[in-house]
Amino acid sequence: MPVNGVQKLQYREFLKRFGTRERTAHAGSGIPAVATALLPAPEPKEIVSLVKSGRPKTAGAILQRSERASHAPSGMGSQGTGNAAGSAERRLRGEVQRCWREIQGTCAEEDPRREGEISAISFLDVLQSLNISVTREELERLSGKYDITNNGRVSYHNFLGHFLLNLKPPAVQRTFERRRLPPPTTGAGDGVLSRQCVGVMLRICEAVRLSWSAIRHSFMTFDRSRTGSISVQEFRKVLRRFSVNLSEEEFFQLSSSFDASAAGRICYNDFLRAFLY
Repeated sequence: MPVNGVQKLQYREFLKRFGTRERTAHAGSGIPAVATALLPAPEPKEIVSLVKSGRPKTAGAILQRSERASHAPSGMGSQGTGNAAGSAERRLRGEVQRCWREIQGTCAEEDPRREGEISAISFLDVLQSLNISVTREELERLSGKYDITNNGRVSYHNFLGHFLLNLKPPAVQRTFERRRLPPPTTGAGDGVLSRQCVGVMLRICEAVRLSWSAIRHSFMTFDRSRTGSISVQEFRKVLRRFSVNLSEEEFFQLSSSFDASAAGRICYNDFLRAFLY
């Protein structure tokens, strides 16, 4: 390096020596030769990518992104590709929840023997009289999914139950997801309830949902060992405390459906799950 007597750089001499050689090497690049010579060496691609991202790509971050991708709906990002049957069922659910008492009352008038079933034609007429638009094809599709018809007759209790009560099996739990209730232990988790029991649950659903958390807390007060079950007498005492009043016949239908082993004990979590909708 050209320096003077006091060890300072003689920049004119430096430019004469190095300027011409570097200018030739970098001709056409648009960058002055001296500036190019003074530029730092390029960083490795891995380091540059980490600097741009702002933080290292840890295993946890990669796992989190992969989990989000695996849980994303398959139809996300493509408008207009939704399931038409699912859309019709969602629409119907809202309409049924709006006037389910009128549906039940009108169907009962068409069912003088209280068999819980009326003809499919009469059922469609009931829905249309309440401004609920359902075609015969849609009803047949629902029947195949929920088993609500038998020999051309519709079980209107089961129809209402599937739109107002949680009678389907619980969804698969994701990793680290907290369960609101333990897994079911009775047939109620599989939708196996008698028509009479479904009718009772429809009648009390609003009262139970209004005090759901308080009712569960009262059940657990009796269940000191946390077995998930309480006696039939304790079960009825809690229901009465929250003004869920049942006749003897209604209570028999309800208790027999949620007594998993016919041992006189009620699986109260299974009962509560049916009202989580």
